[in-house]
Amino acid sequence: MIPSFVKAGTSGGKKYALPLYGGASVIYYRKDLFEEAHVAQPRTLGELVSSAQKVKAANIDKRKNFQGIYLPASDNHFMEAWIFSHGANYAKRNSDGTWKGTLDTPQANAGFAMLQQLWSSLRMSAAVTSVVVVLAVLFGFMAAVAASRFRFKGRGALVMLLIVVQMLPAEALFISQFRMLDDWNLLSTVTGLSLLCLGRSVPFTMWLLRGFIDNIPAELEEAAMVDGCSRVGAFFRVALPLLGPGLITSSVFAFLHTWNEYNLALIVMTKTDHATLPLWLRSFSSETSATDWGGVMAGSALIAVPMIVLFMSVHSR
Repeated sequence: MIPSFVKAGTSGGKKYALPLYGGASVIYYRKDLFEEAHVAQPRTLGELVSSAQKVKAANIDKRKNFQGIYLPASDNHFMEAWIFSHGANYAKRNSDGTWKGTLDTPQANAGFAMLQQLWSSLRMSAAVTSVVVVLAVLFGFMAAVAASRFRFKGRGALVMLLIVVQMLPAEALFISQFRMLDDWNLLSTVTGLSLLCLGRSVPFTMWLLRGFIDNIPAELEEAAMVDGCSRVGAFFRVALPLLGPGLITSSVFAFLHTWNEYNLALIVMTKTDHATLPLWLRSFSSETSATDWGGVMAGSALIAVPMIVLFMSVHSR
């Protein structure tokens, strides 16, 4: 850690500085000076200020070790709180006599690694979800229009096939899907996971949008064609604006299915640095230690934030 800024001043001919680390997440103070002045160790920023005044009045000036306090009132990620609460050594003295902030402890290093994995998993989940939502709605929309507005041989069988596909257990396809992606060198890639998620999202999206399109009278398009519109122009000018709720609904379902996908991600993402957010939650549990339920709940809350934002933005539509 390095100071984001330093509050400096001069008193009694000596210079003093207060480094504020990570946006005032941690403040370092001289623990040995507090002990030698028989002043209680502070736990809050207010106690630190009042205690520092007592230490200054005792006129003690030695350099032995530092102590850090975490400011829970500041705006920080939950993982940052976990890191600082588990760090055992906040500062160390260099060979030249200068002091350098550090969090070089096993617990802190594990916390930083987990935080880095969070951002990596967030980018992976966002990439896969974006690809699946766009392509699922696009392909599902085109297939739904064909199944609803055109009469062709096998139309009824196609609709029935969509329902049968949804009934297949996903576990029955895991081995074949893994071998297929392995042969195509698509394991642990956004393309590979997106391909499998599309296979599950497109049939449902098509079936959902077909119901919305069937509820739009074809006579509206025929009236537009009488007024001079082409068949395609009539659909996009008349029917498509009425499909707004259906497109939003199908997008939300595709987003939820992909964002929360665990089984397919577990099969496809074989590399730990390519994990999605549901897989990242597994880092809070292990076979040799108890599950960190506090971390699991906090991580689940973070994963739910994009879904909450999405629902709040589209609930009125």
